[in-house]
Amino acid sequence: MLQAEAAVASRVEQILVAEKAIRDEEDQLRTLLNPDEAELRQTVRLTPLDAPITYMEILSLEEAIETAITQRPEITQAKKSVVSARLCVDGDAARRAGGRKGLTETKSAM
Repeated sequence: MLQAEAAVASRVEQILVAEKAIRDEEDQLRTLLNPDEAELRQTVRLTPLDAPITYMEILSLEEAIETAITQRPEITQAKKSVVSARLCVDGDAARRAGGRKGLTETKSAM
């Protein structure tokens, strides 16, 4: 019985902490939206229009991996770096090929 009461007390504490976090975030949002109206921060409650998501979408492992890869900024940056490096290599190869061609044409013109 004592363990159950302790568990309930712990859950109540977690709820209180979460509610305080919500109020703190509401204050932060109010400050960002209207920094000159300090009294709004005290009296007005912000109520979201969208309902919170209360279900988990079931994904296959392949879908989860694909989503993770496409939404990771470091993966996107790495792909851009690869494309950039390929462009540099291709550009260098084209310049070298163009430079050799120019030298061959110059020698044959002599």
